[in-house]
Amino acid sequence: MINFYLNTRNSQYTNDYFNIDTYTSNIDMDNDGLDDESDILNNAYLYISTKPKYKSKYYSGGYSDDEYGVCTDVVAYSLLNAGYDLMELVYQDILNNKDDYNID
Repeated sequence: MINFYLNTRNSQYTNDYFNIDTYTSNIDMDNDGLDDESDILNNAYLYISTKPKYKSKYYSGGYSDDEYGVCTDVVAYSLLNAGYDLMELVYQDILNNKDDYNID
């Protein structure tokens, strides 16, 4: 597994802000050996590196299936490839919290 997450420490910076230890989670939803936070960041990098073309279009399955993307794809694919189906999570939240949504 390639880890694209870069440690922000750099010797040219002396500000204490840059002396923050890297956090590693013990959660690995998709069991690929990479913690979820790093996995999500790597997936975002991989998705944007494909340079998707964006167009306002509806995909009946939710996820784009061509060379085009929509505004939420970076987030959706980053989570999906880390083991979280954002559309399913939102759907379940709507079912469980109908009063929080203005949906008929």
